[in-house]
Amino acid sequence: MIQILQSILAAEAGRSDWFYSESFLKFGPLAVLFIPLALFVFIFFLKKKLGKSSDAVAIGGMFIAFLIASLLFVRVVVQDFSGIPEGVASHGSMLTRDMGPSLYHATYLEWMSFDTDSDGTSDIAFPMGVMLDGVSAIMAVVVTLLGLVVCIYSTWYMHGDDYYAEYFAKMCFFLFAMLGIVYSDNLLFTFVSWELVGLGSYFLIGFWFQKPAQPHPGLQGKVCLNPAFAQTKAFITNRVGDFGFMVGLSILLFLMTSSTAPAEYGSSPLSYLTLYSAVENVHPEVAAAHGAGYGWLSSLEISILGFHISGFTLLTLAGIGVFMGAIGKSAQFPLHTWLPDAMQGPTTGSSIIHAATMVAAGVYLVARMHPIMTDGALLFIALIGGITCLLAATMATVQDDFKAILAYSTVSQLGYMMLGLGAGGYFAGLSHLFTHAFFKCMLFLCAGAVIHTVHTQDIWKLGGLRRKMPLVWIASLAGCLAIAGVPLFSAFYSKDEILAVAFAYFKLNGGITILPWLFGTITAVLTPYYMFRWLILAFHGKPRDKHLFEHIHHGPSKAAVYSLLFLALFTPAFIWEGVPNLPVGSWWNNFANSSDWMHETLPAYDAGLAHTGRSLGADGAEDHAERVAIASVALVSVSKAADSKPEASAGGEHESATYFGAADANLEHEVHEVHLFVGLLSLLLAFAGIGLAYHTWKTGRIDAESLAKKPAIAKTRAFLLNLWYIDIFYHKFVIAGELAANKAMGWFDDTIIDKFVDFWAGLTRFFSAIVGVFDNWVVDNLVDLWGYLSSKLGSAFREIQDGQIQTYLTFGVFILSAIAGAIILLTEYM
Repeated sequence: MIQILQSILAAEAGRSDWFYSESFLKFGPLAVLFIPLALFVFIFFLKKKLGKSSDAVAIGGMFIAFLIASLLFVRVVVQDFSGIPEGVASHGSMLTRDMGPSLYHATYLEWMSFDTDSDGTSDIAFPMGVMLDGVSAIMAVVVTLLGLVVCIYSTWYMHGDDYYAEYFAKMCFFLFAMLGIVYSDNLLFTFVSWELVGLGSYFLIGFWFQKPAQPHPGLQGKVCLNPAFAQTKAFITNRVGDFGFMVGLSILLFLMTSSTAPAEYGSSPLSYLTLYSAVENVHPEVAAAHGAGYGWLSSLEISILGFHISGFTLLTLAGIGVFMGAIGKSAQFPLHTWLPDAMQGPTTGSSIIHAATMVAAGVYLVARMHPIMTDGALLFIALIGGITCLLAATMATVQDDFKAILAYSTVSQLGYMMLGLGAGGYFAGLSHLFTHAFFKCMLFLCAGAVIHTVHTQDIWKLGGLRRKMPLVWIASLAGCLAIAGVPLFSAFYSKDEILAVAFAYFKLNGGITILPWLFGTITAVLTPYYMFRWLILAFHGKPRDKHLFEHIHHGPSKAAVYSLLFLALFTPAFIWEGVPNLPVGSWWNNFANSSDWMHETLPAYDAGLAHTGRSLGADGAEDHAERVAIASVALVSVSKAADSKPEASAGGEHESATYFGAADANLEHEVHEVHLFVGLLSLLLAFAGIGLAYHTWKTGRIDAESLAKKPAIAKTRAFLLNLWYIDIFYHKFVIAGELAANKAMGWFDDTIIDKFVDFWAGLTRFFSAIVGVFDNWVVDNLVDLWGYLSSKLGSAFREIQDGQIQTYLTFGVFILSAIAGAIILLTEYM
């Protein structure tokens, strides 16, 4: 595939100077980002005039966005610059491993800046920009392509809906928010887009707000599950995780702008490239104090309230804090409970939420932050991922709702991705993210086709649908084979890479690190079981509800079916892993060493794997449209087993710190040692799960009804049907405790604070009354007395003033005599 694209590009190079221009790299991502936003504004405000034609606007706009994203993917990821026209600059090749992957970074504007020294210059600035590399290029294609396919499918699924145009507007807004996360070059821009994704999911989950409430499966029949409840639960649950995100972001900002931080980091303290540089590059002062083997950010020592805390400890806390945001967004334990309830929205909305947008955002964020994650943070991520994948898989095995099974499957697979990233498998986690996006989107659309046709989500009312919907069955089968981990299908390799890295991680570290691999391995047998249970009960056997079955006259439209078949094309492994060169050597050897584009594409900006090669100058400035080469990296995988020892950095020769789990130089060897064992074990478990489902629900050799009556199994099943009582715990203890606390605080406010205020008010009124009496009877009367005396004296003196000089002389003599008499008396007695 890569060679074909290279040939086409080489042939067209002479006529496509724009393709190789800096402007295309700089403004192409902006076009991809803002096209969905423009579609949202246009459709939302003109929805009454557009009506049904709103779908054409959305599809046309998303096709343009997908086309530009694809060209950027080819420009950054695939083309080898061999046919560049004369005069066009070449910056390296994605396909030449020695040159390393390409990265393009551009900033467009400065959000805000602060002058900390009052010298008139901006010491701390927060610019807005994009980072275009292998990860973002692939992710943008995935988001836009799946968004386009879902919009096409929705023309059938949402046909006749009262809010048809509004649906497409909200879908475009959701895609815009996710693309903001994809292209963001800094944590602040990511966080803003992060919150917009939450708003977009709120729109889609509660889209059918008029839908009546249903009994909640995890709350023992309590009727409270409706779109309003689901969207509120999703929104609030994610705010809990986002609080941790903000804490982690604040710690990083504190570190990057502290007085000991190099001044150049203030130009963009939360930029991913700046954070990578802070972890890897050695500042001269730090090197002098701690030695050249320490990255600056992990070598700090901060004094807070008299306590000395190392930068490495704060970095661990920051990594866990940021991951808390991913726990909410990617529905990891213990904040996973919102995602199954989100099924209250349209199935098409669920398909995009569960595949490539909201829930993928958390995994994508962890991948972006992977270079600065410490051992402790990665272990925490791996443990949470392992718990999540097992927990959700057990819940999926007993679900009766057709969509809910896929919902818990999504939670489980997200746990797999986090497990891989936490164990050091940067490539393993990302490759599973991409492969899962396609087959899970397809599976949800298959479920939507069944639900929209049969008008029920109860799996026990289905059956025999293969005869009515053969193409939907083919797509569903392909999705089940992929997610089950069957060889030659996509998830077999990405899942095995995760398990191999997890096992190698355990062999290197021992102890509690066995849990992620153990949980992931158990999940490897549960996943094929519940997925083939889903497939068999819906599409095979006899119809359980003949009335519903007989009234199926119109299946999905051609556009919907073609959408499913198109997505099914991405389930074979060769799309992702390459095609084996069979004529040379053994099949396995050639397959393991075949060139696959994802291994060549995904740069692991990992302090333990490679250095960024990004050297900041004395002033810390970098061009606003700078293309930088990233040093060659080796990616963790089973088939490639390529975690390698770091070489010298382009930004300076020094050995990287060994703080990071993924940095262990022995990981490559351990993956080589265990990949065959793990692969065979995973294969055995996959077929065991499929066989268990087949003989339980297809042939009946395993009598499910008899087993369900056994006390141990019945109690286990009840436990799982109540979703491990996690929802009940939240409602009875967390939510009820919060309500009780609110009630207690209300009582305290009414009884104590209000009474206390009332007491002081009464006391104030009492003293005010006393002061009023004193004022009225004493002060006022005293004032009146002086007024009265003044009036009388005035009247008396007025009589004296008659205008006759004799009177004045007589009065003067009298006064003088009185004064003289007073002086004589005083002299006599003194």
